[in-house]
Amino acid sequence: MFILAQPSVTTRWETQFELARWTVGAGLVVGVALVAAGLYAIIWMYRREGRGNLTQRGRIALTAIRCALLLLIGLIALEPVLARYQHRHVRATTLVLIDDSASMAVRDRYRNASDQARVVPVVGSVPESGVSRIDVARQFLAREQTEWLRRLAAKNRVEVFRFSDRAAPLKSREPANDSAEDAETPPASTGSDGPATDPTRWQLRAAGPATDVGRAVREAVGSLGGAPAAAVIVLSDGGLNQGEPPDAIGRFLESRGVPLYAVGLGDPAEPVNVRVTEVIGPRHAFARDPFSVTVQVAAEGIDSRPLSVELLRLAPGGDADSAVLVDRRDVAPDENGVYPPLSFECRVNEAGPVVFTARVPLLPDEAVETDNARDTLPPVDVLDGRMRLLLVAGGPSYEYRFLTRLLERDETVDVSCWLQSAGTRAVRDGDIVIDHLPQTAEELAAYDVFILVDPNPAGLPPEWPARVATQIDDFGRGMLFAADSKWTSVFLRDPRMQPLLELLPVVFDSEAELIINQLGRYQRAAWPLVIPPESAGSPLLRQADAAAASLEAWSRLEGVFWHYPVRREKPAATVLLRHGNPRMAGPYGPHVLYAVQYAGSGRTAWLGFNSTWRWQRYGPEYFERFWIQAIRYLMEGKLLGGKQRGVIMTDQDQFNAGDTVVVTLRALDERFEPVTVPSIDLEVVQSDEAPRTVVLTATPGREGFYQGRFVVDRVGPVRISATLPGGAGAPAAVQRDLVVRPADLELRRPVMRRDLLRRLAESSGGRYFEIDEASAAPDLIEDRGESSVIRERPRPLWDNGYVFALLILLVTAEWIGRKRAKLL
Repeated sequence: MFILAQPSVTTRWETQFELARWTVGAGLVVGVALVAAGLYAIIWMYRREGRGNLTQRGRIALTAIRCALLLLIGLIALEPVLARYQHRHVRATTLVLIDDSASMAVRDRYRNASDQARVVPVVGSVPESGVSRIDVARQFLAREQTEWLRRLAAKNRVEVFRFSDRAAPLKSREPANDSAEDAETPPASTGSDGPATDPTRWQLRAAGPATDVGRAVREAVGSLGGAPAAAVIVLSDGGLNQGEPPDAIGRFLESRGVPLYAVGLGDPAEPVNVRVTEVIGPRHAFARDPFSVTVQVAAEGIDSRPLSVELLRLAPGGDADSAVLVDRRDVAPDENGVYPPLSFECRVNEAGPVVFTARVPLLPDEAVETDNARDTLPPVDVLDGRMRLLLVAGGPSYEYRFLTRLLERDETVDVSCWLQSAGTRAVRDGDIVIDHLPQTAEELAAYDVFILVDPNPAGLPPEWPARVATQIDDFGRGMLFAADSKWTSVFLRDPRMQPLLELLPVVFDSEAELIINQLGRYQRAAWPLVIPPESAGSPLLRQADAAAASLEAWSRLEGVFWHYPVRREKPAATVLLRHGNPRMAGPYGPHVLYAVQYAGSGRTAWLGFNSTWRWQRYGPEYFERFWIQAIRYLMEGKLLGGKQRGVIMTDQDQFNAGDTVVVTLRALDERFEPVTVPSIDLEVVQSDEAPRTVVLTATPGREGFYQGRFVVDRVGPVRISATLPGGAGAPAAVQRDLVVRPADLELRRPVMRRDLLRRLAESSGGRYFEIDEASAAPDLIEDRGESSVIRERPRPLWDNGYVFALLILLVTAEWIGRKRAKLL
C-alpha cells in the first residue's frame, strides 16, 4: 500500500590532468633544480663541443633533442595521470502531510469572527452550512500551490502524502530549476484554469479511521530511503487519537535535525454533533416472538439536552419511504454527560431479513451530518418457527423446577421434559408432552437443543448418547450439561456416555471425587462468580444493555455453594465463569464453572454449578436472561450449518476497524470424517481490495478444527471463504459474511486542537501556523541537500605506448645526429 519514493540525485563528472609524484615539498624543489641543472649542462656542453663535424644548426638540434629527452624523463618520474571526479548532490525533501481522517469531514461554521477571518482568504466565504476541513485543505492547495509548493520546491524536493492511521503518497514535485528530464513528474501548470488550481485533483476522502501522526511521519521519513529530509509540514485539525504523543514525535524529528511545521485546519470552538454510535440486534429471531434492539447515542456541544431517538424497520434494499416506525423514545444524559443505551422491543410477524435503522434528528448547527443514523449490520434474519427443546433430568431439583417453568412460559420455545425419577404414569412437564424418551434418529431430529440436568445414566438407552452426539456433530444441534451433586459423577464415569463427554468443552478430572471430599461437598458461604476479562463482553453473559451495568449486575448475584470440579477447559473452548474461591483452583487456574465451544456443526456448554435458581431473589430477569441467551447460542449451530461439510465460526458478526478477527473452521471430508491436512487457506475479501489469504492451522487435540486470525482495517462488508479438501470427491466451499464498522475514534470529539499541533511543532524545533499564516512556511525551510565528491582510481599516462615511442624516437634521433656529426 505504501509506495517508496526514490531519493532525487544529480551527478556530474570532471576529468583533470594531475602529477602523482614529487609535486609538493622538497622533492619538487630538488626535482626542478636537477632538471634545470641538467638543461644548463646540456646547453653548456653543446655550445663548447669542438669535436667532429658539428654545424651550428646541428648543435641546436642536438641540444633541443637532449633537452626534450631530459624533460620527458622528468615528466615520467612525476607520474602524470588523468583523474576522474564524480560530483554527487542528493537533494533534500520537504514532506507535506495532509490529514485525511474522518474528522476532516467535519463542517465548521466558524462562529467566532476572528477564526472566520483566518479562513476567508482561503475559501472565499463560509456558507451557513459550514465548510469542511478537508475542503479548506483542498482550496489551500489549489489556490496556493503554484506559489506555495513552487517556493518549497525551489529549495528542496517536495513529496505530498495523505494520512490517517497510515501515510500514502499523493504527488511528487521537483525543484523548479531542474530540467524536465530529471523531474519525476512535470511541474504543475501556473495557469488559473489548469489542473494545478482544481481542488478535486487532490484525492482526499476524509474517511480514515484514526489520526496517527507519529506513524505517518515515520513512514514518510522512511520512504526517503536514507536521503535527507529538509522539513515536515503537517496540515491537520490536531485530533491526534492514536499512536505516539506529540513530544515523542518531536524528539524523533529533532534527533534527525528535521523541523516540523504544523498548519491548523478547522474551528477551535467546540463543535455541535449528535450521532448514533451503535445499533445491536440479534443475528436470528423468530417470527411473532419479541426481541430487543439496543441503540447507543452520543453528543457533543449541546450541554445536557435530551435527544429523541427513532427506530425504523425496513426490508434490505428498501427505500426510506417504505420504512415503518417501530418506536420513538427520548433519552437524557446522566450526570457525566453520557447517554444510556436504549432497548427497543421488536416483533416481526413474517419471516425474512429485516434491517432496523436508528436515527436522531439533525440539529441546526451540526458539524457532522452523516452519522445521525445507523443500521443493524447484518440484517436480522427472522425465522418462521419456534425452538424445540428436550430437557432430560435425573430428579426434580430446584434448577429443574425453575427452568421448566421458564421454558413453558417463554413464547419462543416449545419444550418437552423427561424427568427420569417420575413414575411411568406421571404426566410430564412441557409445552409438548411426551410419554417416552425420544430415542430414534427421527425422534431426536425434531429437537434443536438438548438440556441435560444431572441425568441418571442408568435411565438412558445404550445407543442414546451416540445418537444425540450425531445430531450435534453432524446436524448442528446444541447441548448443555448442567451438573448437580446426585448423578453427575456416575454419568461421567459411565463409558457409554463417552460420545457426549467428548463434545463438552471441558476435560474431566479422574480425581474429582477426591477433590470434592477434600474441599467439602458444600460451602457454608457462597463464593463469587469470576468473569475472565476476555469474556466480559460476551453476549452470553449480558445482564443489562450496557457492558458496565451488566458486570455490575453479575457482582450482585449470589455465588456458588456447590460445584463439580474439572481439570481444565479444552483448547477451543471459551470460559465464561470461574470459581472465586482461591482454594478452588488447580494447575490450570481457577475451576471452570461455565464454558462453551463449537462441537462439529453444533455447540455445547458445560454448567458446573447448580444454583442459578437462587438468582430469582434478585429478580426473575437475571435467571431468565441467562438461560434464554444460552439456549439461543446453542441453537445457532443449526441455523448456521445443519449437515454441511464445513462451517466458518467467529465470536461475532460485527467488528470495529482495526479489530482482530479470530476464525474457527470445522472441516469434514466427503465421508463427513474430520479433515486431517495440516492447514487450510482462508480467503478474505474486504471492500474493493484484492483478496488476501489467511492460513488456518490445525487445532491440536481436535481433528477437523482449524484456527487463524486477521485484522480488518477497512469499513464495510467482509466475506471470508474456504475451499475444503475433497479427497476423491469434489471440493466444497464454505463462506461467512461479516461487517466492519468505523472505529469512531475520529468522530467522538471532532474539535480542532491548536494545543496539540503547537506542541508537535515546537518539540521538533519547528513552528505552528494558522491557515492564513502558512504562506510563510517556505521562507523558514533551508536547502538541506548533501553534496559529495568521489575520485576514481587515476589512469597513468606513462603506461601509454605513445610515451615510450616518443622516448625511443628522441634517443634514436640524438644517436643519428651524433653519428652524422662524427661525435661517436
